[in-house]
Parts: sequence; C-alpha cells; structure tokens
Amino acid sequence: MTMNADPVPHTLADFKASFFDASRRPLTEQDIFDAGVRSGLARGADVLGEAVRDVITERQRQMSVEGWTPEHDDQHDMGEMAHAAAWYSIDQMMRNALDERGLSFWPWAQEWWKPTTPRRDLVKAGALILAEIERIDRAEPGTCFFCSQSMSGTHEIDCPQNSVPSTGDQS
Repeated sequence: MTMNADPVPHTLADFKASFFDASRRPLTEQDIFDAGVRSGLARGADVLGEAVRDVITERQRQMSVEGWTPEHDDQHDMGEMAHAAAWYSIDQMMRNALDERGLSFWPWAQEWWKPTTPRRDLVKAGALILAEIERIDRAEPGTCFFCSQSMSGTHEIDCPQNSVPSTGDQS
C-alpha cells in the first residue's frame, strides 16, 4: 500500500486522494490500522501501549486464574459483565453516593467486589468490557442481548426487552 507522497493534503481533492492506495482502491480500516502500526514500529514506538497490554493481561488472568471461561461468561447474559465494568469505572465518591441511595448495581455477591487503585479498577473494567464484547460476538445472530432468547420468540419474564414497544402494526 502506498499513500500519496505529500503527507499533508492541501486541498479537498488531496485529502480525498489520501484515502486511496496506488491502485485507486479505497483504503480499508485494516489498511489504515496496519499503516499506523508500521509507522509506529518504524519510529520505535510502543504501538499497543501499556494500558492496552494491561487490559489484555487482566482479561487473560481472569480466564486462567479466576477460571472465567467463555462458557462461564456466556451464562452472564443479562449484561452483568457490563454492569460490573461500569461499577469499577466510576470513582469511589460516586459509588458511595449511589450506595447511600440504594442504587448500587454491582451484579454479583459482595465477595467478588475487589476495588484497588483507580487505575487498576479501570483495567478490570476494560477486561470486563472485553469479556462482554466477546460474549456478544459468540451469541447467535438474532439472539436477544439480555435473555439470549430468539428475538422473534418469547423473551424471559424479567427481560428488559419485554418493556420495549412493538414495532409491528398497532392498528
């Protein structure tokens, strides 16, 4: 892939042309990502960065040490991992305020709540978000995000989807 020789587009046409390779094929997101990675590696840059590595390492630790396998994660199909990530991502003062009002949304037994430092808590949140995204990606197409039932069938009784108005004919 070769991009235009002039690194700074000066006109709208130059800008548009910078998104095509030499064959005039539009660059894909992967092409742009690969070019950025190569550019970073050429400069000796740490392409992923410490934060990304820490989140991935935490996700791997959750699986290997805690035993939270994909099969286990698939059982948490009511958004629990996203809720836990959200709880880890907010600061202590906000958590206290929500707790005082009875609005805590930690989804599991209190023994699993293990806050440490603000940065470490954000790393845990990131790893939980990865786990939730992976769970969604494994779900069958047409499956309800909340209760894992078919979107064309009957949802579980406590599924939030039950409160969503039907888009069908209301006449």
